[in-house]
Amino acid sequence: QHQSETSEAVQNWNKAGTGKNADDSNFLRWALGVLMDLFFPNKKPKEVLEEGDVQDVDDNKTDDDVKGWFDGHPEIGKMQKDIFDDIFDSSEDDKADDPLPLIPNPNDFQDDCSCLDDASILFLNSNLLLELRKDWRFLYSTQTHDASMSVLINQISYKGPTIIVVKDSTGNMFGAHASTSWCFTEGGWVGNGESFLFSLSPKMAVFHASGKDENFQYLDTDCIAMGGEKDRFGLEVSDDVKKGSSDGDISTFHAVQMSGHPVFDIEHLEVWGLGPEPDMESEKSKVLPRRPNLDTRGGNVDMLDLESQIM
Repeated sequence: QHQSETSEAVQNWNKAGTGKNADDSNFLRWALGVLMDLFFPNKKPKEVLEEGDVQDVDDNKTDDDVKGWFDGHPEIGKMQKDIFDDIFDSSEDDKADDPLPLIPNPNDFQDDCSCLDDASILFLNSNLLLELRKDWRFLYSTQTHDASMSVLINQISYKGPTIIVVKDSTGNMFGAHASTSWCFTEGGWVGNGESFLFSLSPKMAVFHASGKDENFQYLDTDCIAMGGEKDRFGLEVSDDVKKGSSDGDISTFHAVQMSGHPVFDIEHLEVWGLGPEPDMESEKSKVLPRRPNLDTRGGNVDMLDLESQIM
């Protein structure tokens, strides 16, 4: 890829760190993650990753199957168009102001603040709601901020939806998309079924909400976490932002253990705000913690409402 042909967003991400993080194998992981939907249409990523084989691969595909898969991944068609435009130099007047770019523009970033590469950003952005895909706002990185829960909380509270990315000491990369602003949850929870956990390395996958409970976002002075329950979170970052935990045996998400070990050392952590920056006072009035709900844990969730949020 020639530097003169790269978009402004890609150039900005390069300054933020993607250049030094470049890993060609990640584009293969992205491709395999996309193809997972085609060849395992009736399985969740959790099932495919835990089984670890392809014995049940469904390779008898009709044209309708492939069309349905293609329609479900509009980023593929968009990539084809961009390549066509580059080859034939057929740029459009409004191309620079694409409302749904493959790669979001990073705003307010600091040099080398990110551990992401282009393939990881493409994968994450294509799994977000459309209105969150154009701009990412840099909020926090252990490369540029103190590794402190108080600093982290100050940087991310009431800033709208976010992406948290973690790299552990074994090299695994994973994280979470929080669908609403962070705030102290007072022993309860915030967030909704648009939230998800994800893995970037060694494999790319998104782990969506199960509908079994509403334990999406948890924050106190001891930790920040998503999914599960106290002492068994889907993803947890401890108060010193140096250790964390991951557990796949949770009800909130169809998840796996994403880290190399259940309790892990954090090599890097970063947080990005998604979409336009919200008004803080407005967010404070909207984001209200839910108290722990035993009925919800029993499965009594409005499934139609939840499914409408995650489809």
